[in-house]
Amino acid sequence: MPAAEQALTSAEPQRTQPIGLVVTAIAGLRQMVFPLVAGIFGFRDTFSGIWIIAIPLLGVLLLTFGLAYLSWRQRTFTIGEEDIRVESGIISRTAASVPYERIQDVSLEQELLPRLFGLVSVKFETGAGGAEELKLAYLTEEQGEELRDLIRERREEEVAAIAAEDGEDAQTSEEVSDTLFAMGSGRLFTFGLFEFSLAVFAVLFGLASQFEDFLPFDIWDVDFWTANVLGGRDQVESLSSSAQIAGGIFAIGSLIALGFATGIAKVFSREWGFLLEKTARGFRRRRGL
Repeated sequence: MPAAEQALTSAEPQRTQPIGLVVTAIAGLRQMVFPLVAGIFGFRDTFSGIWIIAIPLLGVLLLTFGLAYLSWRQRTFTIGEEDIRVESGIISRTAASVPYERIQDVSLEQELLPRLFGLVSVKFETGAGGAEELKLAYLTEEQGEELRDLIRERREEEVAAIAAEDGEDAQTSEEVSDTLFAMGSGRLFTFGLFEFSLAVFAVLFGLASQFEDFLPFDIWDVDFWTANVLGGRDQVESLSSSAQIAGGIFAIGSLIALGFATGIAKVFSREWGFLLEKTARGFRRRRGL
């Protein structure tokens, strides 16, 4: 039996991977980017302003990491004979327990940052209005796969036992999968064409609007953009009508091409390797770049 599976079947309270604290901390830094950038612009002319920003920032980081560590220490999961139990909470303790027969699916998810550390999130779905009863973040890929297989095996055993008590026949079979549908790159490309989006401009102008007081120019100044992008209004007006029309068509075409490229990139990152399989336990979907 693999070491990961032996640890899971020990029926002792266990914790998720401590390296997940680093992932959580890095993800939390994203919420501090905007205040940090605004502070740097606001105090860019004074050296003492750096300390005004650095000291509170360091304090917030230490406090956030400390709370995350305490939360990780107090969060445990136990693989029992009949259910999986998760206990959490620093001051107020909570315990969630889900019997195996109620678990409809166990899924593994890897976002980009956890994937760099070889970590996965394990989600247990019971079908209660589509809500996820339990989630464990983060485990190693090996632990996640072992846990998924273990939960599915015990679920089959519980279902078989219930069926036997009711006088019904229940059969379990090995994990054999049949591919029902695989999405190739051509279909992904076609799908991406219908995900046309210019959201990148909305994000850029939204960020610029938030920090326009710190920018050395007015983002809404048409003359500024004309002078820096098109070389000046006089130069534009000096062009022939056909050249101006060609420039306008090129500009519009560039926007359209960027919109299509954004949609295609979104679809490829979300649906790459899409595979729908039929197994003895039900349907299984794989996707994601």
